[in-house]
Amino acid sequence: MKNTFQLPITINSFRVDYSRNLTIPALLENLQEAAWSHASLNGAGWDDLHRHNALWVLSRFHIAIERMPKWQENVTLETWSKLPDGVTAYRDFEMTDAEGAVIVKTASVWHILDAKTFRIQKIETLMNGFPHCENRHVFNENPLKIAAFECDETAKIRHVKYSDIDMNNHVNNTKYVQWIFDDLDTEFITSHSIKDLQINYIAQLQLGETYTIHHKQLSDGEFVHCVKNVETGKDVFRLQTKFNPLNPPKGGLGAAQLQTN
Repeated sequence: MKNTFQLPITINSFRVDYSRNLTIPALLENLQEAAWSHASLNGAGWDDLHRHNALWVLSRFHIAIERMPKWQENVTLETWSKLPDGVTAYRDFEMTDAEGAVIVKTASVWHILDAKTFRIQKIETLMNGFPHCENRHVFNENPLKIAAFECDETAKIRHVKYSDIDMNNHVNNTKYVQWIFDDLDTEFITSHSIKDLQINYIAQLQLGETYTIHHKQLSDGEFVHCVKNVETGKDVFRLQTKFNPLNPPKGGLGAAQLQTN
């Protein structure tokens, strides 16, 4: 069994944005792939859980970005599992560049669900003997639980589409972030860099269901966002973001106003 797992990554052209930086959804894809690979090597991957009618689900992420890797850059994504707590599993990640500098740090929270009832299962039942690192943490605290906020009742209604669905037959976890970033004002998103994300996965959306997207500014450069299920009226996803201007004015940062497209 391996306590840690390293995934070498070359940043492809179809995973970068206009500035040739790796996109946030592509980063999330890499985090998920590294987690799956490490779990599979240690007997707790998708196939292993499927045999027990169970599945992994993401609960939370905290991602801190020093810088995003660029097109054609070679980086390494290292991940390790931490000591589980009852029904909760914890996993950290570090992305390093060719010189060994840490450019992205991530902490994550996971659960195991019964595939039929979607009830949370005890971690040790299906992860008995899974290796973990007790004293290695990228942050001092676990990812944040984001509070609900009052939403605009007139938000545009959207539909979950075929390309949003993953092999577990619900919206892929990367899609929620992509929806929110696509909804941001183009001028804002092209003049700011994302430095910190707190992500909460609360419920699932499935093919054909409808949702709305909402945003609220907390302070200069800091915002909360949510995706709401129109049928239930409940949040299925929340995101908290911190942005820095790419070229701050000489008099200070100023008020970064986020609008939607």
